Amino acid sequence: MERNFSFVNAGKKGLLGFALIAISWLSCAQSQNSVSWLNDNLIPLDSITESHPMFKSDQLRQLFSGRTVFGLGESTHGSGGIFSLKAELIKYLVKTHGVTLIGMETDLALAQAVNEYLLSPEADTSRLKNGVYFLYDTKEIWDLIKWLKAYNLAHPERKIKFFGFDVKSPWGALAKISATPEARASADLQTLIKNLSECYKDLEGSESAPSKKSLRQVKQLSDELHSKVSQLPVSDEIKHLASTLVQLSTFRTKEGAASTNYRDAFMFDNISWMQQKFSNEKIVVWAHNDHIQKRSLGGHRHTGSYLKEKYGDNYIAIAFTVGTGKYAAFIGGKFNQENILATAPQNSIEYYLGKAVSRSFLVPTYAKGSNVLFTDKMAIRNIGWIVPAKPEWQFSPNQPVISMYDAIAYVHESGSPVRAESQK
Repeated sequence: MERNFSFVNAGKKGLLGFALIAISWLSCAQSQNSVSWLNDNLIPLDSITESHPMFKSDQLRQLFSGRTVFGLGESTHGSGGIFSLKAELIKYLVKTHGVTLIGMETDLALAQAVNEYLLSPEADTSRLKNGVYFLYDTKEIWDLIKWLKAYNLAHPERKIKFFGFDVKSPWGALAKISATPEARASADLQTLIKNLSECYKDLEGSESAPSKKSLRQVKQLSDELHSKVSQLPVSDEIKHLASTLVQLSTFRTKEGAASTNYRDAFMFDNISWMQQKFSNEKIVVWAHNDHIQKRSLGGHRHTGSYLKEKYGDNYIAIAFTVGTGKYAAFIGGKFNQENILATAPQNSIEYYLGKAVSRSFLVPTYAKGSNVLFTDKMAIRNIGWIVPAKPEWQFSPNQPVISMYDAIAYVHESGSPVRAESQK
């Protein structure tokens, strides 16, 4: 009996070993097939100039044909390589696809200084200090803005406009509303602006979480200010800035996923307002991958899902991601440029992208013979403005990439962006 048991047990071990070998072989074959599919369908973007094949690529032209809204994402707000690649793609879209509006995930009111700089014949950069969020205050971003300025000077009949569509601070909007002649002439309005400003100063100066009573007061004052400004003979821009104060106060009264949902909805509202203002010109939406994705997931409604609903196939969502190197983000309340990008796990998109022959490229997720790489649920790098507590938390697991994005742009190795204090 012992011999028979040993024989059966040995047989089971042999079958288990064979199964493991088979699974390993299938996994290896799938990996090779995925990499082969990538190499067959990718569009190399290693060194982009106007003579680069990208500018003559039928595949890229077909991907962008008929689109009016171009969502360009990023897996982290702190990758110099992603910023540079996005900038080059924007130049391509301006030159070959008629894009004239550049929207960025930055403060709507403060970004107006950048737009004024682009549209003015003068080259005064003194007011640009706070024109973009801190994480975007980089050489890569300002090099793009200077290129857009030069383009406008050379093409006065077809100027590029720049705008922010996010609202995280009240100060830019309050300053612009307060500076209008109508507001200066109204003692009631000046008192209202002063009271709202003091409420925000108290909120920002407090070390504890704001009370619901304080947030309700901010919401009440914002609603009242918006109502009064709406009745004034001021520009549509000033009236819209007043509405963004209502957006901000509403967003701040919400908690958890609800606050994120409201923020994404308000960003969509601001993008739509800007495109309607400029007679539906073609527009770039520069934001995090999370915001530009075209599908709602886990009860979260993303800005890209609103854009997809409104514009249909005229909206294209392109996720940008990176394989290895360093990134910039906040850790322990301090800004750090030396954060390490975690090694891509085998169940991630970046693991396979890193095996492609090109070190920088774009690949449509629905290219012919679509591979399980994009049709299966995979992890994808996802870092916000704060360093994740654990390296593995740099990746969002089980993402149905093909339903979220129309294409993936990849940079294999990147450092942090170059800070721009001396660049302007």
